[in-house]
Amino acid sequence: MHLKSFVAVSLAVIGLSGFSAEYYVDAEHGNDSWDGSTPEIPADPSSTVGPKKTLQRVIGDCRPVSGDTVHAAPGVYKEGSTNNYARVYVPSGVTLIGDEGPEKTVIMGRAHDGGTQGCGSTALCCAYLAANAKLRRF
Repeated sequence: MHLKSFVAVSLAVIGLSGFSAEYYVDAEHGNDSWDGSTPEIPADPSSTVGPKKTLQRVIGDCRPVSGDTVHAAPGVYKEGSTNNYARVYVPSGVTLIGDEGPEKTVIMGRAHDGGTQGCGSTALCCAYLAANAKLRRF
């Protein structure tokens, strides 16, 4: 097989196999200095492997792409924001899922405190979803 044919076949197989990544965030026990690669809280305090703490940092640091899933442990996600507009921006094709459902997993927006019935320059919506992004079980 010629190298050119091998490369074309290899790329086709990779494209069809549907590789996707999974990332993890935990509002109560996570740490934004961890890598977001696992839901387990590390026993070793010097570890860098474990869930992120904030939604925006798991998106910003791990950079999920279309087909990837971000798993949110139970808790109230009320820290972080993206451009002072939303608590989290979910990129195109990425799924953000509350692993234990809406009874236990909440994304908390923020009302504007300037007497405008919650709307205004300091208000935050919960999530901004890009095209084909999914928000489930919150």
